[in-house]
Amino acid sequence: MAHCRVRQYVGRIGLAAIVLASAGSCRRASEQPGAGASPATAPAAAPPSAGGSPPVTAEAIEDSLLAADQYFNAGELDKAQAILETLVIRAPGDVRARELLGQTLIRKAVEADTQLKFDDAAAFRDRAWEQYKAAVAIEPDSPGLRHSAAMIAHQAGHYDEALANFQVAASLDPLNPQPALYAAQLLLAKDRIVEAEAELKRAQKLDPDLPLVYASLAVIAMRRADVESARQLIAQARTLDPYDLGLLAQEAGIHRIDGNARRSLEMLLLLDEPSRANELVAAEIAGSYLAIGEPLKAAQVWVHRIRFLRSYPTRWRDAARAADAYLAAGDRQSASLWLQEASLVAPDAEEVKAVETKLARPAGDEPPPGGSDEPGAPPDGQG
Repeated sequence: MAHCRVRQYVGRIGLAAIVLASAGSCRRASEQPGAGASPATAPAAAPPSAGGSPPVTAEAIEDSLLAADQYFNAGELDKAQAILETLVIRAPGDVRARELLGQTLIRKAVEADTQLKFDDAAAFRDRAWEQYKAAVAIEPDSPGLRHSAAMIAHQAGHYDEALANFQVAASLDPLNPQPALYAAQLLLAKDRIVEAEAELKRAQKLDPDLPLVYASLAVIAMRRADVESARQLIAQARTLDPYDLGLLAQEAGIHRIDGNARRSLEMLLLLDEPSRANELVAAEIAGSYLAIGEPLKAAQVWVHRIRFLRSYPTRWRDAARAADAYLAAGDRQSASLWLQEASLVAPDAEEVKAVETKLARPAGDEPPPGGSDEPGAPPDGQG
């Protein structure tokens, strides 16, 4: 039974948005709860419950974990969840059960997102974080568990807890650059530049070939208005990973912020249609069109992305972006239509409310579209 699932992380500094591709914890065999342990050090059986249930045996725990794991892999998440929720009550000290329950809840959150059930998705992520928080309390000295817990905390919107767990993971595993790299992203989001830079330097010393380190340092350089250093750093990042669209968008954004939005457009409009539908690329193209005073083309960028991707969880946000740009172009009718789509899905979202407020103003009195001066960042800092 494989309880150690490989974590695949896609770091996107657009910044300080961390995308969790897989919520599993992948720890060394020596870190696995009970690995190589004698019966005396293996996870203890739970005491009888208040209702008089007999204590759960080690064999019963293993059987339950195996069944839940099989249901998890088969996509039968409700069945996996039912087994695991019983198990964490009967054997509250078993870290594996809590991790697998957390992973199951994250999978359910992703499913809820695709069904546009955003409140349900948020609730599942909060519950997943509670399981990882409990697991960390049981096993506080596992760097892998700390790292996984940090990723889940970030997904659930608990950014301070995420940062704290990344930093503990870094101290527990000082030869691994990943916790420092991810901690730096959260520090950047908080504008704690000096601390972020220190974490990035630590990661760079451990592994000088991480593109995200140089991309992050480029962000810091731009915040310090050091455009030349930013260009050199993003060039290093792209040399290490020349096919990453996020890095390309970030390089284009540096040109835009430096007053050369047309150069940004030259770089990005050469891409094929699927690449131009990438969110970071689309955001940079739209931002560059806004920078040269062509909001209608900016709106069309978001419409292109919507029509190319068709159905996806954040379509409503792109509809709000299209509405915002159409409004800036003076096309209030198109703005109203796209705003209507966005408000049907996410009526209380800040992006939707902001465009509604602008549309309510008299024609010609609207503020400019929202956006970000962070190179490679989607408008309004959304990841």
